[in-house]
Amino acid sequence: YLSIVPSCMTSSSPPTTSTDSSLLTLNNLTLLIIILSIICCVSMVILPFIAIIGICCVYRRLTRGVWFSGSSRNQDLEDELFPNVRFQHSERSTAMARLATMIVAPKLSLEKSDWKLLHGGAQFTVAKPIRGVVQLRDTRNEPWCGPPKKKSSKNAADDADGDDQNGDTLNPTTTTTLPSAPSHPKAESPPEELIVRILRPNEPPQEGDIRYTSNGSYDIQFTIMKTGFHTIEVRLKQNNSFILLGDPQQILIHAGAIDPTQCVMRQFNFQPHLVNEQYTCEIETCDSHGNQRDIGGDVQKFRARFANDSQEFSSALFQDDQNGKYSMIYVLTTPGVYELEILYDNQPCFPKQNFTCCSIEPSTLRALNDMVSSRSGSFQPKVIDDQKRKSIYLRVSSRQISIKKYISLYFVELFPKTIFSSRIHRVKLKFTNPNMLTLKDGIRKIKIKDKDSLTIAALILKFKFESGETFDDKQAFFKAQLLKDCPPIHNTSVIKFPRDRLLKKSCNQFNRASSRFWRTYLQFRFEGEEGIDAGGLYREFFNIACSQLFSTNPPHPSIDSPALFKKFENGYIFFDENASTPAAKDLLRCAGKICAKMLYDHILISQRGAQLPPVSLSPLFFKHLLQLPVEAEDLQFSSQASIYKHFMEMNLDDPDMREAIGDPTFTVEHVSIPPGGGAPTITVHPLVPNGARKPVTNANKELYLGLLANYELHEKVQVQIDTFLAGFFSVLPPDSLTQFDPEDLELLMCGVTEIDVTEMQRNCQLKSGLNSRTKEVLWFWRAVSSFSPVQKSKLLGFITGSTSLPAGGFSSLNPRLQIQPAGGTPNSLPRSHTCFHMLDLPRYTSFQRLLQALNTAIEFGSEGFGMA
Repeated sequence: YLSIVPSCMTSSSPPTTSTDSSLLTLNNLTLLIIILSIICCVSMVILPFIAIIGICCVYRRLTRGVWFSGSSRNQDLEDELFPNVRFQHSERSTAMARLATMIVAPKLSLEKSDWKLLHGGAQFTVAKPIRGVVQLRDTRNEPWCGPPKKKSSKNAADDADGDDQNGDTLNPTTTTTLPSAPSHPKAESPPEELIVRILRPNEPPQEGDIRYTSNGSYDIQFTIMKTGFHTIEVRLKQNNSFILLGDPQQILIHAGAIDPTQCVMRQFNFQPHLVNEQYTCEIETCDSHGNQRDIGGDVQKFRARFANDSQEFSSALFQDDQNGKYSMIYVLTTPGVYELEILYDNQPCFPKQNFTCCSIEPSTLRALNDMVSSRSGSFQPKVIDDQKRKSIYLRVSSRQISIKKYISLYFVELFPKTIFSSRIHRVKLKFTNPNMLTLKDGIRKIKIKDKDSLTIAALILKFKFESGETFDDKQAFFKAQLLKDCPPIHNTSVIKFPRDRLLKKSCNQFNRASSRFWRTYLQFRFEGEEGIDAGGLYREFFNIACSQLFSTNPPHPSIDSPALFKKFENGYIFFDENASTPAAKDLLRCAGKICAKMLYDHILISQRGAQLPPVSLSPLFFKHLLQLPVEAEDLQFSSQASIYKHFMEMNLDDPDMREAIGDPTFTVEHVSIPPGGGAPTITVHPLVPNGARKPVTNANKELYLGLLANYELHEKVQVQIDTFLAGFFSVLPPDSLTQFDPEDLELLMCGVTEIDVTEMQRNCQLKSGLNSRTKEVLWFWRAVSSFSPVQKSKLLGFITGSTSLPAGGFSSLNPRLQIQPAGGTPNSLPRSHTCFHMLDLPRYTSFQRLLQALNTAIEFGSEGFGMA
C-alpha cells in the first residue's frame, strides 16, 4: 500500500476519475482485511487466558465467595435452607459456600455397607471365638472414612483472615450453626460407632467385641457358650439410635467335646433289682459348659463297673443312640448292694453323684413290698459294731432310720435310748458279705450284722429314692398315724388353775398324769374368771405355759429353778446347760409333755399377751426333736456362729493367721456355773484324744467344726435334751415324727408368723348386715394395713388366741375369721370370741376413734376371759 500510493501521488498527470475510485475501493478493502486478520490473531492468543481466568474466578466464587449476590433465585434458596435467619453479607458467603461443599461431598451409604462372618465353611462350636468383618462404604462405593471434620477455632480464624479480602467478618452475636469445612480423619480413629449383638429367644442379648482397623473396616469377635440357633446382627449408631446394618445372620452353635464330669444319668432304676433281670439306663453326654450334645461319639470309650468290697462286675453293654445319648444295658447276677461307676476315656463320670443299687431275690421283694405299703419296717439285729446286743430295735421309715436300745427293768423293756439316728436321704450304705451292713452319716458310723441286712439295705434305698412328698402329704400321714397308734379317748378332763400360779400347779399335775390322760379332751378354767372353755381358754392356757417355759428368765418366782433356755446373739432360743437342778428337770419334762399335747391337738406354739416374750425356737430344737445329729453348719444358729464363719473363710495354713487367732487346737473352753451360785470355772475340754496337741489346719477344719458343733449343741445339753424328749415321747409315739424334716416340724408346731392383710381380708366373713362397703369395715381394714408386724400379731392373738397361723394361712383357720357388729356406745372397745375366731366391732363415729379403740383392745385386753 505504501508503495502504491506514492507512485500515484507522484504522477505528473492527474488520474482519471474511474481509475481513482477503483483504486480507493481496493485500498479500503485491503485495509479492512488486514485489520480483521490482526484482530483474529490477537483474539486467538488472548481468549484462552481470559477463559482460564474466568474459570478460576467461578471456582473461587463457588468455594469461598458469594453466589451471585442479589439474585432473587438464590435469595429464595437461602430462605428455604435457613428459615427465619437473616445473614450479613459475609455470613451469607460462608454459609452458602459450606452448603455447596456438603452437597458435593460423599455420604455414608447403608445400602452399600455390609458385614460377614469368617468361618471358612467350618461349623460353629461352643466356647470357640467367632470372627467377622464390617466394611462401611459411601455413596460412591468407596471405603467410608468418616464425615467432614470440623475445623478448630484457630484454623477458622486463619481462613477468615486470608479469604475475606473485603474485610467482612461473621457477626459474633449470631447463634446460627454452620456446616463444617471438608476434612477427612486419619485412618486410626473410628469414623462410626458400631455394636454386634447375639440374640437368643427368651434370653437377654449378648454383645460382642468390635475393633476399628482402617478405611472404614472393622473386625468383630464374640464367643457363645450355649448351643442352638443364635441370630447375629450389626447396628450402626445414627442420631442417638442404632440402625440395623445389612441383614441379620442366623448361625447354629454345636456342643463341644464330651466332658465326663458334666454327663447326666437318666432313667436309672434306684429301686431294688431282681437278680438275673435285664435293666437299661441312659447317659446324656454334655460338654464342659453343660450343653447337651446332639451327635454321637466313640462308644468304645465308655466302661461300667458294679462293685462292692467282695466282687466286681463289668457286664454292661453301651449303645450309641446317635443323638448325644448312650444306652447302658446291664444284669446283676448276685444279691448284694453295689456301687455303680461309669468311666469315659478312663475318667469317672458323675463325680458328685452316688449310684447305689441293690439286687435281691423275688422272695425278699415280696416282704419288702409289705413294708413299703405300711411305710416302715422294724428289725431286731443281733450284732451291732461286732458285739452281740439284746433289746436292740432298728426301724426304717420313709424319712428316718433309728436304732434304739431299751433298758430292761424286771424283764420289762423301758426307757429307749437312741444308739443311731439319721435321715434317710443322708445315710450311706456299704454292704459286705456275709450279711454285714455299714451305715454312715457324717462322722458317725455303725455296723449291723444280721440275716436281714440285705432287706434293711433294700428298704433304705427304696425309701431314699422314692418320689418326694409335699408338706400336706406328710401332715396327713402324721394325723393318720396318730389316730392309729394313739387314738383319742372321748372323755373330758376339767382342770382349774389360778392364773398367777399356773405353771407350778400344772407341772405338778401333768408330771403325775398317765399317757391315757393326754389322749382325753382337756378343758381349762381360770380361778376368778367367768370364761367357759370352748377352745379359746384351751389355747390360752398352753400359750401362756409355753411362753413362761421357753423364757430366758426364771419361769416363776414360786419355782426354785433357773431359766430353762438361753438366747443366742441371733435371737434364737436353745437349751441352757445350767438348767440341771431337780426343779429344772421337772419343768423340762413338763415342757416336753405340753409341746407334745399341743402337737397332738394341732395347737400352735405362740405368744399370748402383750407382756409375754415371743417364742423363737432355734432350728436346732426341732433337729433334736427328730433325734438327728448336729453338723458343722448348725453352728451358725448358735453362739459359735462367728467362729464358724471366720474358720471357713480363714487360711489356717498361714503362720501369721494362726498366730493372730491363737494357734487353735482340737480343744474348747467350757465355762460352768455352780448350781448354788458362785464364781464360774473354766475348763479346757479336748474334742479328740490329745486334742491340745493336734492343730487345726485347712485340711481338718471341717472335722474340727463338726466336733465343736457336736460338743456345744449336743454333749453340753445332753441332760436337758434327754429330759425334754422323755416328756415329749411319753405323750407321742417315738417314731411319729420321722416323716418330717426340721423345717417341716417347725412349720407344723409354730405355724406362719407373717400376716398378709390382703389374704386376711379375702378369708374374713362379714356377718349380721356388714359388707365390704360398710364404713366401719373400711376403717377396720385401713387401720390393720397401717399396723406394724407386732401389732398385726397382737390383733391375730386377740381374735384367735394365737399369734401364729397354721401352715395354710388364713384359709386353714377353723373356724374362719369373722367380724360382726357389736352393740353398746361408740366409746365401747372391740370384743373377741377366741373360741369362734370372731371379732365384735362397735359402730364408731370416726376412723380415729376406731383406731384408738382397736389399739387399746389389743394392748390391754389380750388376757383374761369374761362372759360377753
